[in-house]
Amino acid sequence: QLSIYLSAEAIFRSLAEILTEESDVTMASIMVQCLNTILLTSTEIYELRSQLKELNSEESCSLFCCLYKCHSPISLMSLCYLTQNYAHAYRFMQIFLKPSTFKLLRYRLECVPHINLSVVSDNGPQKKRGEERPLVEKIKFDKLLQHFMSVQARHREYKRKQVTYKISVVKNLEAKKA
Repeated sequence: QLSIYLSAEAIFRSLAEILTEESDVTMASIMVQCLNTILLTSTEIYELRSQLKELNSEESCSLFCCLYKCHSPISLMSLCYLTQNYAHAYRFMQIFLKPSTFKLLRYRLECVPHINLSVVSDNGPQKKRGEERPLVEKIKFDKLLQHFMSVQARHREYKRKQVTYKISVVKNLEAKKA
């Protein structure tokens, strides 16, 4: 409800920038998941969702890039679907899903009837969704994906350190008992 009094875009942008630099990756991941839920469900954020869905201004594309740098794969998938970047979402899934899981998902998706995502213009020729959003073509998805992968590497390193610490604590307890 804070977005009623302040700009929802400014709130989400500020929090995303802060969370990008957060060293406590567990807390950052939880915050991103909460913010993602708010972004997708809150009625007060409808206008912001609409801006992100269209990505028809420099500001909305900039916000998309800022939100993309999150800590949660599920939140990132939601953002890609919200902004109608479906091709990038499937590319993302290909990278982060296990090969067998991706094959199964792809097989199941191939069984679903294809939806024509083209739009017929008044002039007759059909345009694909990406062609009618020239600002989206300027987004450097490879660079964003690299950043996200580095964030995920930080998560893996944090988990590895936690496991190492827990093992050392157990070994110390066992040594004291002996």
